[in-house]
Amino acid sequence: MEKYDIIIENGASICYNRRGDSISALKTGGRIKVIIKPTSIKGLIIALENTCDDRVVLGYMTNALISDKGIDKEVVLTSGVRGVHIDENKLVCAAGESLTNVCVIARKFGLSGMEKLSGIPGSIGGAIAMNAGAFGGFMVDIVESAKVFHDGKIIEMSKEQLGMSYRHSSLLDSGSVIIEATISLTPNNPLIIANSMKNARSKRQQTQPLEVSLGSVFKKTEDNGAGYYIEKCGLKGCRIGDAEVSTKHANFIINTGKCTSNDYYKLMCHVKHIVENECGITLQREVRLIGEFEE
Repeated sequence: MEKYDIIIENGASICYNRRGDSISALKTGGRIKVIIKPTSIKGLIIALENTCDDRVVLGYMTNALISDKGIDKEVVLTSGVRGVHIDENKLVCAAGESLTNVCVIARKFGLSGMEKLSGIPGSIGGAIAMNAGAFGGFMVDIVESAKVFHDGKIIEMSKEQLGMSYRHSSLLDSGSVIIEATISLTPNNPLIIANSMKNARSKRQQTQPLEVSLGSVFKKTEDNGAGYYIEKCGLKGCRIGDAEVSTKHANFIINTGKCTSNDYYKLMCHVKHIVENECGITLQREVRLIGEFEE
């Protein structure tokens, strides 16, 4: 049996030569050779077992920039691998479950710890791999362990083994893929949790743009957020093509209409260059680049 037949037999869908802009959060990107979308944890494991080692694994692509040249590799999308199991004060989440939905479930069952993460887009797997966070709350604060696909095997990794730090984890270095994760929370009054989540979402809406974007472009520096330096250099509103530095929050680049990945990339590089020249600060990219890009 061909490998794609095996993958399909286990519930995944496969499509060929689909454009990245049809699935990217930024609405940009060129042709993708093969997209495999499993719909269960078992299906995800089968997909990983039957694809090449240089495959690309993506979730909701809320911080991934797909090249306009496309991706000439197999892409495995985890966004269809969903499900949450409640075990007392713990939530066992499939890798592709949305962080937003997990926050809703935590609130519903009176489990506290995710309040500051409310409103962050993306999957559980991606959020852990990047140690997503906001307003002083991070995934590392609540993750207990994760089942990971590593070198063809499923292994259990503790929080310590995941090596989570600011916008980083050991998974990014090893190429390992989260299959399922356990989050440990604390019982609290659902009304208090709901109010805290509402405040976090409200703060996010007041301080961050609502337009199409990939979230924060650059990581926070040791002393200030990247947006401080970008704004200091007068770069708010700076444009290349239809990519624009947000006038609401300088560390966001928004798609104002027909932005291409190249527009975004060139503007990102321009911003980094200006900040380095004028402030002596080398900004570190937070957005993940998928495919080939040229200066």
